[in-house]
This record gives sequence, C-alpha cells and structure tokens, in this order.
Amino acid sequence: MFDINVAKGFYDFDHNYGIIGHATGEIINDRGKITVTINDSYIKTKIIKAVGRNVDAYASDVLYDLKRIDEAIERAKQRLIKGDVKNSVSELFTIGLRDLGVDNGIEMAVRILQGEDYHKVYNAVYHLVITTAPCELEYALDITMDLFRDRNFNDKEIR
Repeated sequence: MFDINVAKGFYDFDHNYGIIGHATGEIINDRGKITVTINDSYIKTKIIKAVGRNVDAYASDVLYDLKRIDEAIERAKQRLIKGDVKNSVSELFTIGLRDLGVDNGIEMAVRILQGEDYHKVYNAVYHLVITTAPCELEYALDITMDLFRDRNFNDKEIR
C-alpha cells in the first residue's frame, strides 16, 4: 500500500479531479459488538460500473480491489477494538482500468517504472481514499470513503 503523499506525487493525484462517490458512517464498539454503519456498496457499484465500461477481459480482477477495500474496513475495526482512536488514518487505493484487466497502484507503478506511458495503457484511473478519524464518542470512529476519477483519461462519465 502506498503512502498517500507519495502516491499523490507519483500519479499526479489531485483531489480537484472531482469526487464521483462519497459515503460516510461510523464504526462503533458497543460492549465488544462491532457495527459498521457505512454503506460501501454505493462506492463499490461505481467501481464495478466503471470496470464494465472500460475492461474487455479479466474484469474479475476488480474482485481483488474490492477485497482490499473490505480489508481496510477490517483494519479500522481492529484499531477500534485495540482502542487506537486518537489519530486519523487515510488509505489510498488506486485502480487502473485497461483493456485486459484491472491493476492496483503497485501494478501501475511497475508498468510506469518499466517505461510504459500509463496514459496509453489505461482507459481510466480511479482513486479511493478511505479515512477513519476520531469522533465525539470514544468508542467509535468516523469513516469516510471518497472516490475520485482521474480526468486525464477518456473514461465515460459515471452516472
């Protein structure tokens, strides 16, 4: 997983690209029972629709990215269980869509380091930022998911 500041410079990532999906909620520890109130299906639906428009083969590669999103939520749950609720934590997920598959940020970095022009390789690139932050309740975390589309690509507009 990339550090968000490194990724911003490496991919020319800028929040000014425009947000296309946003979800908020909480992760609550109610006497040992962990509840997540964020509806991440909205964000996942946006990603799946983009894959359907931009990937001709191996579209199921996106399942790995969706699993990584679930794992990020699980890490946030574990932070809450351990009582680590004083600091905000952001994770950046980059998803590159090309004719023959879906690449994560690391796979994209390898292609770029090998000299490939990622503007020619990828049909669309998306950035998902998942942030967990302290909230007013000491037994809960606020969680936010923001999905951005990199406008340097010719992806069809998401509806």
